[in-house]
Amino acid sequence: MKNSLFNSSHIIWCVSITLFVLTVTTSCCADDDTLPLATQTGKQTLGCYINNGIFVPVDNGKGRPYVLINATTNATTFSISASNGNNRPGRETINISGKDVQAFKRGNFTIGNDEPSAIHAVYTIGGGNIFSGSSTNSIPGQLTITKFDQVNRIIAGTFEFTVLDNDGNEINITDGRFDMRYTN
Repeated sequence: MKNSLFNSSHIIWCVSITLFVLTVTTSCCADDDTLPLATQTGKQTLGCYINNGIFVPVDNGKGRPYVLINATTNATTFSISASNGNNRPGRETINISGKDVQAFKRGNFTIGNDEPSAIHAVYTIGGGNIFSGSSTNSIPGQLTITKFDQVNRIIAGTFEFTVLDNDGNEINITDGRFDMRYTN
């Protein structure tokens, strides 16, 4: 009888430990509430915080993150864009773009000045509220290109910027990161 009780207790203890480990492992590994890692291998990821809430675009349809780059010998025109839903009322969209950017390569770029060859950012909520990262309604931000591989068409980096909504409230886009393959 003592031996059988020991076996039952031992089995209950093993099952309890196994369930605990499975619960912890499953809850720790769920990445719905985390940003993608800052990688540089063309993983097609983008994410940031918007006023401390997580923004990660959908991975299919019109919300999928993409990068278009048109490089000439003198300048580069590019667009990094993504949204977190297809035509839903609270859909958020981020677009960072530059036209005729001189010396586009790895390095730091200022977002939000009004020069014709400047880099601008646009944040959109739903279909109607658009907040542009120009110097008239934003605080200058930063785009850092950490990898610009023209052979394998990979671009990776980080970004952050602040725009003002129609009432003058700040919308802070922070800890942005992207790792994508681009087309031209």
